[in-house]
Amino acid sequence: MIGLTQYITAIFLVQGKSEWLRVITDIKFLLLVASTSMIAGAGYIINDYYDTKIDYVNRPKKVIVGRLISRRYVLASYFTLNGFAVLIGLFLSLKIAAIHILSSLLLWLHSNQFKRLPLLGNVIIGALSGSSLLIVAIFYNNLGGLVYAYAFFAFVINVIREIVKDLEAIKGEEKFGSYALPSALGIRGTKMLIYAVIMFSFIALSLFLYNIDNGVAVTYFLILIPVFVYFIYLLVKADTQRSFALLGDFANFIMLTGIISIALF
Repeated sequence: MIGLTQYITAIFLVQGKSEWLRVITDIKFLLLVASTSMIAGAGYIINDYYDTKIDYVNRPKKVIVGRLISRRYVLASYFTLNGFAVLIGLFLSLKIAAIHILSSLLLWLHSNQFKRLPLLGNVIIGALSGSSLLIVAIFYNNLGGLVYAYAFFAFVINVIREIVKDLEAIKGEEKFGSYALPSALGIRGTKMLIYAVIMFSFIALSLFLYNIDNGVAVTYFLILIPVFVYFIYLLVKADTQRSFALLGDFANFIMLTGIISIALF
């Protein structure tokens, strides 16, 4: 998903469709995509490493760490992926290397500490998701309005998705002393926060898109209004682990449509 997003962003938002062949044959850009994916993969690995006990409660059949793969091998994989990613970043530029180091540090802190604090962990993952688009524009030194708009959209939808995942995992989180949002606010309070995030994001995107005046982007985000209305309807009714898991899948679907919409420019 990250690789697809970065290539589509480079071709349709940053460099332009006429430059598609140059982008897909650009070895340095391929290395950027690979290193970004390595950072993300390492983030998933360390998250599973720290969440083993919680996952045994929430999804015991899907636990890999300590059951199918030794914890020592998991840590070795984590450091190897991050190490290669940072080395590639140094080869590309000091700026890219610095972003990779900061991203890997935040992902470790998120898994080790921040994800168990109300909202902070969710915001960090959202920000890192948005940065996967921004790093493409930084690589090509071509930051533009639509890149910011889609980076903000990626930030918001990932914050929502992460909060929904907290609702799905509330049973295991509470058993092991987590202070994530559902534990701090309760299910009802967490749902109210999601409603507020959706409303705020649509107001902010509306103002932003009005100023840049792009018909395709405006049309896409207008189409999203009934989609999010249905998302809110499902969220109101959700009260089981399975229903929250389905909402998480729905958020992934919305992200995928966002990626596809970029290709319309």
